[in-house]
Amino acid sequence: MKWCMICFTTSGAEVILKIKEAFPNVSAEGFIKSESPCPDGIVKLEGDVKETIGNCFLKQTPLIFIGAVGIVSRLIAPFVKDKLTDTPVLVIDEKMRFVIPVLSGHAGGANDLAGKIAEALHAIPVITTATDVEGAFAADTYAVLSHLTIANKNGIKKVAAKSLSGKPIVIAVNKYMPHNIADIVISEETVTEDALWLKPKRYVLGIGCRKGKTLEEIENAVTQALNKCGISYEDIFAFASFEGKRNEQGLLDLSAKYRLPFVTFPADLLQAVEGDFSASAFVKEQIGVDNVCERSAILLTNGCGKLVLKKQAENGVTVAVAKYVI
Repeated sequence: MKWCMICFTTSGAEVILKIKEAFPNVSAEGFIKSESPCPDGIVKLEGDVKETIGNCFLKQTPLIFIGAVGIVSRLIAPFVKDKLTDTPVLVIDEKMRFVIPVLSGHAGGANDLAGKIAEALHAIPVITTATDVEGAFAADTYAVLSHLTIANKNGIKKVAAKSLSGKPIVIAVNKYMPHNIADIVISEETVTEDALWLKPKRYVLGIGCRKGKTLEEIENAVTQALNKCGISYEDIFAFASFEGKRNEQGLLDLSAKYRLPFVTFPADLLQAVEGDFSASAFVKEQIGVDNVCERSAILLTNGCGKLVLKKQAENGVTVAVAKYVI
């Protein structure tokens, strides 16, 4: 996990250092945009702060600002696009009294993150989303927790309005209930009725790569593989690789950008997976398993999947795609 924290005063920098101390397992970068002295552990931000903000939005890196909501609102305004894809943005005051999720509270997890940081700082999380305030059902949170893709985001408002009015929400799964009486339909098939359509994520990826491959290089290889399968990132549940890649920055960046769980497996478990795989004697000699991408994709399905795309090699990156079989 990676966070980007930005402050504008030395007091704000002290808050960043407290957060870094409270979350030692998070790769939390702290920046100060100020002429004030820069404390140890904080990087002085040169140039336009919006460049850093834009990179965070591009890579889906959560942004935590120490300062005023008004300033933050103006800074992030050029980058705000869609509630389902915007990066999480939080604001914390310099006295550490309040932690405020400003953007992507549900889909991006900003509300949940605000709660964790507030607990660590003994602050108050200021949650303003209506369904949370009223303790009502939130369709976008349900979709995220259930690993479902929101296929028609306009349906969220209708479900939220009904939920806030205290009425029950009717959910239809595939064809087991008439869609015309449902508020939410969970189905792989296109839903044409006036309901919120949630699609199951039926695919996983297995990825292998040389050391130091960038997000762009890995992303290019994955995109080509997905295009060959006629699917998109929204259809992917998670991706996996060899345990030696657990700290590979390009893979971590891919996980963050597309909000995909990233799992790694030891070589002996991968080698024990049964199946017909594209074996490489060289790879086995190097890491102890003859194929990373195909074996990790199948292992990630826990025996409930099959390969729909065997190993695709592109510029030092290998990708395989497996589909859950129900």
